[in-house]
Amino acid sequence: MNEKKQRRQLIVTGVLILLAGLGILINETDFMGNTHTKVLQYLEVYSAFLPLLIYIVPFGIFVKQIGAKGEMSSRELLMAVFCGAFITSPFAGEVNDSFDNLMKSMMGHSYSEAWMGSLEAGIAEELLKLGTTALLVYVWNRKTFRQYLLIGMCVGMGFQIEEDISYITESGFKNVNDAFPTALDRISGALGSHWCYAAVTAAGLYLIVRASGRNHRRKGIGWILLVMADHFLYDSPIGNINLFNAVLTAAVVLPVVIFFRSPEVYAAGTSETGGTRKMNSYTRVKIRRAEDKDIPALLGLLNQVLEIHAGIRPDIFIPGTTKYTVDELREMLQDDKKPVYVAADGQDHCVGYAFCQMREQPFSNNMVPFTSLFIDDLCVDQSARGRHVGEALFEHVKQEAKKMGCYEVTLNVWAGNTSAEKFYEKMGMKTKESQLEYIL
Repeated sequence: MNEKKQRRQLIVTGVLILLAGLGILINETDFMGNTHTKVLQYLEVYSAFLPLLIYIVPFGIFVKQIGAKGEMSSRELLMAVFCGAFITSPFAGEVNDSFDNLMKSMMGHSYSEAWMGSLEAGIAEELLKLGTTALLVYVWNRKTFRQYLLIGMCVGMGFQIEEDISYITESGFKNVNDAFPTALDRISGALGSHWCYAAVTAAGLYLIVRASGRNHRRKGIGWILLVMADHFLYDSPIGNINLFNAVLTAAVVLPVVIFFRSPEVYAAGTSETGGTRKMNSYTRVKIRRAEDKDIPALLGLLNQVLEIHAGIRPDIFIPGTTKYTVDELREMLQDDKKPVYVAADGQDHCVGYAFCQMREQPFSNNMVPFTSLFIDDLCVDQSARGRHVGEALFEHVKQEAKKMGCYEVTLNVWAGNTSAEKFYEKMGMKTKESQLEYIL
């Protein structure tokens, strides 16, 4: 990561800390009664927070399990919840109040709290949650669809928890007997609430900034507008109709379920689970183990890679050669310790490959033993580039590595191969170690 980007990330981190500090000061009143509130009443009202664990605990278990797959630490997930609670929530309240006052002064008696208030919440709250998610994604340098979803969900959950607490305290300090009924009412609406909204808008954000193609950007904007419309209708008088309420909930919960079941289908045109993948409107590929019939295509692709490397390091690579011979390839295709995966198009023709090797960490007194799946070579045919074939291959390798019980997926990139470096960074890979040389 270059120094300029590090400085920008440091500045954004400072902004987040400043906003969180201001948010904590703004939110302080949400936890406090009036000056005459007794200690016993505080205890009675605060005890009504406990039922909220009905949805908080399952959510925490879910994101922790998914976070391990999406390379998100528990610390990062908790930080996202914290930012949702103490950045998004307090500033949403300030924006909503300011908008209320402005519209009332402009519209007078024609102002409708039920409709205009719902509209402002649907727009302001979702944009603030989306902005917080974007800042966290940038600071942590997160790049995968699943990571965007997790950060968005946690920001939304923080917002949701703080909002529920404020409703409980507002009603409980007026009449302590209303605290628990309010908590139960908030729980009943927790399924399709802010965590779900923020997850869908985070998916939209990913499609806008990371997925390629105008069609993906349009879809991203569509997901964000869908959430705003859903939120507006949910808070409006229409949302009080049980059947309509259920439809609105399903409209945002179902996409989240689909996103986590097949994230790459909706993110970048690929699937994490292998098999048939819809890459875009021009091509379909299937990832499978390489067969003898693929050897001619493999040799052609190996030559393409060799020419790239020879252009970067002509002092090392010999143009016009390939890394493996036909006999070596035949032997390798039978070796489960060195699996070769190919991306086959609709005619079952190989348009890309991933040569892999199972590697055991050598015994060492100061290192934990583990197994890695090393990507020895990954290539996409020149005619198929730009169609997410490489992403499909990489995601398939990740899934196969998990099935094999591997701790990690590793690979080497030659210095100067900037396109490969950018691709693997986009896939979420990070530098583990660097090999240096001194040419004599």
